[in-house]
Amino acid sequence: MQGLLDQGAWLSGAAYSITDTALLSHVDRLDRLGFCGLWAATTPAVGSWLAASRARPSYSAIADYAGPVETDPLYAKGNALWPEVRARWEAWRAD
Repeated sequence: MQGLLDQGAWLSGAAYSITDTALLSHVDRLDRLGFCGLWAATTPAVGSWLAASRARPSYSAIADYAGPVETDPLYAKGNALWPEVRARWEAWRAD
């Protein structure tokens, strides 16, 4: 994603596309789990892309169903799992 976002604002270039839509729910869920550490330090364009995607009016399709009531328990579980996820992610990246 970082490589594509280095070339344009969206994954397929200058315009938001089906590619962005296809990945948004996955990256959004990872963020709601508190796993933004997967991209924050090494691929920061992903975080910027997520913020820009969330600013689009169409994001309401997710936001309407992913408020604090749904997100807070996810974040609590993800936060508890993050040390193990981070260790596995770093081991995978080292290979």
